[in-house]
Amino acid sequence: HDMGYCRMWVSPFARTRATAEGILEEAGEWISDVKESPFLVEQDWGLFEGSGMDDAQEHFPDEFKRLQKLRDHQGKFWARMPMGESCFDVCTRVSNLFGAVTRDRSPKWFKGRDAIENIVVVSHGVTIRAFVMMWCHYSPEWFEINENPPNCSIQLVEDAEHRGYIFPGYGHGGVQLEMKDVIMNPDPVSRAILSRRADVYTWTNSDTQAALDFFHVLDKDQNGRVDASEARKVLGPQHGHPILPDLVSDNIFIKFDQFLLLLQEESQRQHPPISYAKILALATRVAADEISKEDAQKEYLTMVRTKHPPPSVMDDA
Repeated sequence: HDMGYCRMWVSPFARTRATAEGILEEAGEWISDVKESPFLVEQDWGLFEGSGMDDAQEHFPDEFKRLQKLRDHQGKFWARMPMGESCFDVCTRVSNLFGAVTRDRSPKWFKGRDAIENIVVVSHGVTIRAFVMMWCHYSPEWFEINENPPNCSIQLVEDAEHRGYIFPGYGHGGVQLEMKDVIMNPDPVSRAILSRRADVYTWTNSDTQAALDFFHVLDKDQNGRVDASEARKVLGPQHGHPILPDLVSDNIFIKFDQFLLLLQEESQRQHPPISYAKILALATRVAADEISKEDAQKEYLTMVRTKHPPPSVMDDA
């Protein structure tokens, strides 16, 4: 797979340097050059560095009590570690790297370098969350409801859209996780803002039932999960945009509640010209091999034209 000119940005900590070396050993042909940045180091825990929150209460009871008060009053995102950083501080710090990332995208012909098409970021848990939050313009609430990424996990970001995990990483004891274990929660603030728009789509019980019917047809093994990529193939671009958003990577198995949430969120981003119940009913027939996708597309366009007929000459007059 040709990644074009690909730069790897690395935190200068020993463990991330070791990870970068491992990446270069296994996939060095895809990496064009490597740069380090101190902006990518892990959150500074100050007095609590190396002890963790459990031991901090014993060793620094006064400072621990003050931190807890700050967290209760301001929230975890804003509360600063004693002599260390808050998550907000990490976000501010990591965003300082964005200027170099965007500036260096353009080709440097005098150095014999093409335009940078892709970057790989090797960093740490809190810092990676901060990077994604700031790059994708997410809210502090998004930061709070999502956990640090597992060790060696890989996330994909295209432009400013977070596409989720493409490798789940490893859990305790070095056991490889499954993709279903690393679902990324959407930004609740963006959802709340969208829900207050005047032109939002009103999701109905009929839409939910149609989604359930579609889900059951795809769930051929009857195990309560479906492959998100298969669902997306069937739904496809019906009204110029994929109905099932690319918030999940291929080969991720999702349950119905996750599937329904994705559909409801997409209905707020892309207001369809007809109801989701009708769209999903067509998709169900395609998934059940009752009609072809081409015929479903024709029926879809017919329903759209019936509901939104083109203006007549008299209308123009």
